[in-house]
Amino acid sequence: MENILRFKGLTFATLGLVLAFLMYLALNVVLNAKSESDLKYTTSLVQLLDQVSPTLDSNESQKLLASLQAYSSGQSLRISGETINTQSLADFLAPQTSSLDSLVAQMSSGDLVASTNTAKGLLKSVQKRIAKKLKLTKYLQFAAALIAIALYLLVIIPMISRLSESQDTEVKVVDETKGIMSTVSEGLFLLDHDYQIGVEQSASLRKIFKLDRDLEGDFFDFISNYVSQHTVQTAQEFLGLLYGDRVKEKLIKDLNPLNEVEINLVRRDGSYESRYLDFQFNRVMEDDKLKQILVSVTDETRRVLLERELAETKEEQEAQMDLLLRILKVDQAQLRAFFSAANTDLNAINSKLEARGHSSLEIQSKVTEISKTVHKLKGDAAALGLHNFEFIAHALEEELVMVKNTSDKVSGKALLPAITKIKDLFSELEQMESLVEKLSQGQTQSLIEDGGSIEQNPVLTDDTSASGFANILHDLSRTVSKRNNKRAHIEVHGLDLTELPDELQEPMQSVAVQLVRNSIVHGSLMPEERLEAGKTDYINITTSLNETDQAYTLYVRDDGEGLDNQAILDRAIEIGMIKPEQLDRIDVKTAFKLIFHPSFSQLSEATLDGGRGVGLSLVHSMVKELGGAISVQHKLGRFSQFKVSIPKA
Repeated sequence: MENILRFKGLTFATLGLVLAFLMYLALNVVLNAKSESDLKYTTSLVQLLDQVSPTLDSNESQKLLASLQAYSSGQSLRISGETINTQSLADFLAPQTSSLDSLVAQMSSGDLVASTNTAKGLLKSVQKRIAKKLKLTKYLQFAAALIAIALYLLVIIPMISRLSESQDTEVKVVDETKGIMSTVSEGLFLLDHDYQIGVEQSASLRKIFKLDRDLEGDFFDFISNYVSQHTVQTAQEFLGLLYGDRVKEKLIKDLNPLNEVEINLVRRDGSYESRYLDFQFNRVMEDDKLKQILVSVTDETRRVLLERELAETKEEQEAQMDLLLRILKVDQAQLRAFFSAANTDLNAINSKLEARGHSSLEIQSKVTEISKTVHKLKGDAAALGLHNFEFIAHALEEELVMVKNTSDKVSGKALLPAITKIKDLFSELEQMESLVEKLSQGQTQSLIEDGGSIEQNPVLTDDTSASGFANILHDLSRTVSKRNNKRAHIEVHGLDLTELPDELQEPMQSVAVQLVRNSIVHGSLMPEERLEAGKTDYINITTSLNETDQAYTLYVRDDGEGLDNQAILDRAIEIGMIKPEQLDRIDVKTAFKLIFHPSFSQLSEATLDGGRGVGLSLVHSMVKELGGAISVQHKLGRFSQFKVSIPKA
């Protein structure tokens, strides 16, 4: 029906030709029928007239006379088994006169000689008349053919003219469409109700999808080569809504799952390239009915990458600003001490990695030692609020844990991700040192954007205050308790770290940091649970650093849950540290000593602040290296106290 309407001119012209031809055939049939009837009429009459002769007997004359009388009156005759509907010979010969009546009268009187002469004259008249009628019939047939042709031409010529104009317009439209489709940067194509991709497509589609042919087939089968099955299913649901009559197009555009979707395209060399394509779907309406869906595909890769780059740059700037603000709040001597210790620790990690020993067992041993150093670095960074360094160290810890938990033989390749994180730590440390160097040179203003300013903190000088150590522990308790959804109150008494020998300042601070973190993460219940137990909703932590003639002593005490010896034993069995059959040989009262064992932790899931069994193991190792001792006092549900004694040299 659409094609008939589209080419209605040609259709009407064809109908006109058919009608004209049918008219010609009908007229031709009528004329031929008339000619055939006249021919039969005259043939039978001629046969009768030829029989008139002077030699006829009376019987023959009577039969012939009866037949001739029929032609005179126009009666029907039956000749040779065929009925002939005659007409009056006078009517047939009109406007000429007929001598048939004279012939009948002569034959009735028996004058056969005169009858013969009259019959011959009548025969000539009949032959002339039939010849004229046949000639007239030919003229009429020719005229009918001319009329039919004329009628067709009257219809077809205007239609051909219009069709030519229409074709010219259509060719122009096709050329313009091709020009548009070959020029637009968007990929354009149509989808029918069966989600089949249309033939008419813009040339950009091949370039966007890196194809050497046009798109074809089912749309969802096509995009399944580039996106996940979940995205394909969501797209099917979305287009199903778009084809629905009751859903407004604008209301569901935000549901489009193919908006800035990431796809992987194969390059000619076989490698993959990530692109970000934006598929937009618009209804094509015709007579208020949804006919098709126009799909436009735009390559948004450059814009998306630029936005991400700007966002990353902004994040880096904000991180740098946050780091700057934090550095300004930290005592410069403590900061430089951290830088020195961190460089030493990182170089020690590198040395351990480069040392001989590449067997699986040796690598596992290296990882255990490196994990302690990394955990120390993470704790020291957290204590100073250097969170970006802390997070990188935590990521390094994650990589080391994956290596430690590997059940198969471990090769040196397994440490490659960890080496990358170590490089990130060196880079972050270098950035912090650069910032401090600029600050010490009075370049603070150049680090602040938009003309902002920061007042330099009075504690950022070489003149350390007695409260420096307390500030570190206060900040640490706030950070760790907030990250673990807990509350903590800490009091710091006794010596400041600067009153210790230089070689003890950094390790003693690391020990204190690990013990305070341990009290919050492991010793404290959630605030509501502490209230139910009749305690404050915050854990109270008291630290003191004292000096005697023989040693320096650090106390870290909290009013948390204490240590549950039986729970410690159960956990040790659970993680495979001890076997159930060994319980008979273990004193339950000394089970708390297991908390210093590497890999022991009472947390089932590791977090940023604990759960890997490294913290207290690290404390134990550091105290041993300093020639000191560590002891624990505790009471279940009441308190825990760690005592660290470091003898004087």
